[in-house]
Amino acid sequence: MGPMLQGAIIGAVVGLVVFIFTAIKQKKGGSNVMAALRAGGPEGRVALDGYVSPVHGKASANKLLDLLERYSWLAVIGDFDDLEREAAGLDGHINIVSQLQAQAAVGLLAHRTEQRDLDRLRAVADRIEQEGGALSKLVKKQVRDLANVANALETRQLDVEAQQRVLGKARQSGPGTKLVLLRFVARAIEQSGGNAAHLKQEADQVMQKLG
Repeated sequence: MGPMLQGAIIGAVVGLVVFIFTAIKQKKGGSNVMAALRAGGPEGRVALDGYVSPVHGKASANKLLDLLERYSWLAVIGDFDDLEREAAGLDGHINIVSQLQAQAAVGLLAHRTEQRDLDRLRAVADRIEQEGGALSKLVKKQVRDLANVANALETRQLDVEAQQRVLGKARQSGPGTKLVLLRFVARAIEQSGGNAAHLKQEADQVMQKLG
């Protein structure tokens, strides 16, 4: 076995281990939040802060997945003010900040109707398109897809291709992120006159799997 092939195999194994570890961590953290929510009171937020603590200032790439989950669960438990405040205070690489701020806006839009949330999402999409370089291509597309789906909340016309891509991303995401994206797309479908019962059922199943 040559050194390049051996290195590729080792890299694949390490990547798989990281993926499995992340999935286990996300499920455990989400389960703790859900258990606390069912218990009532402020315990859901206590459990969330114990799972992923808030970041003040610069958000690093290695915290991206954790923070996507944090922002999603903040939306689910209804801590909208803190979600807005944390997302607005982020600093760091534009690719990281854009993904996090877009997820925060989507979390809000999945649970309420406020023009400023839609405006914020559009602003994030505009910024990454204007300021992001060649390495921002994928992030630009993902954030613009979110903005295009969100437009249905205002125009009642759904971008079906963007919707399908967002759902594809949802089904590859952690449980909190998946839950929020499913609810977000469901709202957009309903606002455009469609039936989103299947997505609501899928979102319910995400919660049920967390115990």
